[in-house]
Amino acid sequence: MDEDGRKATGTFHISHIGYVERNDKSRVVCDLEISVGDEPPSSTKKLFFEVPKEYGRYLVWERCDAFVVLLLHTALTEGYDIRSDVPMSSDLYFNVTEYLLPPLIKNGPRDISIIADVAPPLECGKGVGTGLSCGVDSLHAVHKYADYPIEDFRITHLCINDVGAFGDSLYWKVGGANVRDNSYRRARAAAEDIGLPLIETSSNVARTLRLNHFLTNSFSSAFAILCMKKLWKAYFYASDGKDFLSESSLKGWYNKKPSTYEPFMLRVLSTPSICFMPVGEIETETEKIAEIADYGIARKHLYSCTWDLDNCCVCKKCIRNLTTLDALGKLDNYSDLYDLNYYREHRLYYMWKVYENKDEGNSGDVYEMLMNNSDPQMQEVTEIAEAVKEFERLWEQETSDTDKKAVAAIKPYLNRALKPNFCMARAYEAGRGIKKSHAKANECLEYCLAVYKAEVKAGFQSVYQLFDLQWRMRKDEDLLATLEPMLKYNRPEAKVRLARMYAKGRGVEKDLAKAKELMHEAAERKPLYRSEYEKLLRETED
Repeated sequence: MDEDGRKATGTFHISHIGYVERNDKSRVVCDLEISVGDEPPSSTKKLFFEVPKEYGRYLVWERCDAFVVLLLHTALTEGYDIRSDVPMSSDLYFNVTEYLLPPLIKNGPRDISIIADVAPPLECGKGVGTGLSCGVDSLHAVHKYADYPIEDFRITHLCINDVGAFGDSLYWKVGGANVRDNSYRRARAAAEDIGLPLIETSSNVARTLRLNHFLTNSFSSAFAILCMKKLWKAYFYASDGKDFLSESSLKGWYNKKPSTYEPFMLRVLSTPSICFMPVGEIETETEKIAEIADYGIARKHLYSCTWDLDNCCVCKKCIRNLTTLDALGKLDNYSDLYDLNYYREHRLYYMWKVYENKDEGNSGDVYEMLMNNSDPQMQEVTEIAEAVKEFERLWEQETSDTDKKAVAAIKPYLNRALKPNFCMARAYEAGRGIKKSHAKANECLEYCLAVYKAEVKAGFQSVYQLFDLQWRMRKDEDLLATLEPMLKYNRPEAKVRLARMYAKGRGVEKDLAKAKELMHEAAERKPLYRSEYEKLLRETED
């Protein structure tokens, strides 16, 4: 993009920030005008951040700091200057304009400016805060600093903020509103056991500005902290469970989750009047779980689930927690929070998940611990997976001799796991290394079909794998029934598969108009499907 194309083409105008009390709540309210070019504002948003009335005196309405930080990601990626009629604290203005914006602009798509008068920073508070989501990172921070020996750095208040974390896109199965209410109840109970006050806040910024929480969560979290700057002298910010500090980079920051550049950003947002203190930024999730494994508060309140109102045992985060605790030998500590009988009954499934993700952070740590412990199931999984690798290596050579060796390498593991059966099905279908037989290939796939059905029945996320295999095996009569549980959640992955059914007339009556409608809806929700939608349009042109 040339320099002219990088320049801001719009303006976020903070025209007013005020303080409002209603019933038992206090709010800071911001009027935000959004304009493009020299045109009058195309829309005006009224943004708020709300706290219990007893904390109203800590809300900041005299400075625009919180709202400027909130808008930074959107402004930098979409090309909006930020102009404010409310002054900005001089120390934060200096840090942001001199140290934060230049590298983000250099490594980002747009060049923007902040236009605001500056004023002396407000007097800082005396409190030390941290968030209380009850996840691993959160409880690790609480465990570390709730009883810290140096009083100046001991947590005095806990917070739970609704600034985008409870969206329906993440909690699609049970609904964001239900998860929010449940999380607040859980935080209240945990705060009571910890013995510290909990500040429950709410805001409309994520919904009103349509923020992508995956890309903007650090900005919206900093916004919540700065809104109550009069309370804080320091705020412990629980970092993601990966060491991004040692290998930090701002290259392509605008398409990455903010935790990858938080170590840099939080230090720049820290000023003499408030200190953002990252917690655990060089510790892995495995190390954090190890630190809290015996912590009584974690044993009673740990909750990381993205699928249910209690720990479901099957979502990605539940699998991470369970397998890590297992490898650490601390699983029984969490019998009140997880169904350990379920876990142990299906433990082989979990071991495969560890192996499949062992090149990615936490799973690699878990895999190494389990192998060092000579865990029989992990060793079995490794043996089978290595045989699959050997099959693939030999198969790629495409000679008669290597084909036979490939089949010999995988054949002993038939009907012991999915991958060997998929390998043998390929060999039978192609007639390579073994006599061609569609019947034998189908037998291999029937085993896989039975495994997927059992996984779905047990509650694992294998619906789409089951559907795709039924599609491959032309079991059209089963397709719709398999897909229906996910269709009720309006998932794009389910819609795109239903669109294929209508496009081909498989399992349903052929209906190209319906296929295009569903494919378009899926592509709008998940850009990954856009090329398939465009292909469908081309193929069905009159």
